[in-house]
Amino acid sequence: RRDVVLLTLGTGVGGGLIVGGKLVHGRSGMAGELGHVTVNPDGPRCDCGANGCLESYASASGLRGLVEQRLGLSPGAPLPAPIVDSEGNFSVRGLSAQARRGDRLALEAFATAGYYLGIAIAAFLDIFNPELIVIGGGVAGALPYMRKAMMTQVRERAFTAVASQAKIVRAALGPRGGVVGAAYAALHPVKRARRAR
Repeated sequence: RRDVVLLTLGTGVGGGLIVGGKLVHGRSGMAGELGHVTVNPDGPRCDCGANGCLESYASASGLRGLVEQRLGLSPGAPLPAPIVDSEGNFSVRGLSAQARRGDRLALEAFATAGYYLGIAIAAFLDIFNPELIVIGGGVAGALPYMRKAMMTQVRERAFTAVASQAKIVRAALGPRGGVVGAAYAALHPVKRARRAR
């Protein structure tokens, strides 16, 4: 594929862009910070200092924040047993298991994350007109619970001609993508052109 947008939903939200068959690095190598697009100017404060970034909703930390908000808990407060791991940390897997059982809190949290993810994807479709949008990272396993709200926003917001030609898929390598990518990068270093001064 020559035009691809990648979103990695993990503890935060990262990304990458391939335009015309080439990975986009940006002037200082920072291109692809897709998690910091604003999807709700009145939303929660992101770790980057801005309000309402995609990362504040569609990452593991964002989902935790949504759960805390719905339960009326202060940030960092202990969470109920079904959605924490053996060490007491928030678990997207646990939240997914609750969603599978029809738990309203879990389903609402994922629907909210999907809503804002769809807003961002619609923008990326209109800006980059990609063939493919790939969603990876640990949170991507919960995509089935986010997809309906996500696709509603994509259909409502993106240009129909653009959205109808693009596929939105889950990354084939799943959580192994980062390790495989690091190995590939080590074996195939990027040669950067020297800039004229």
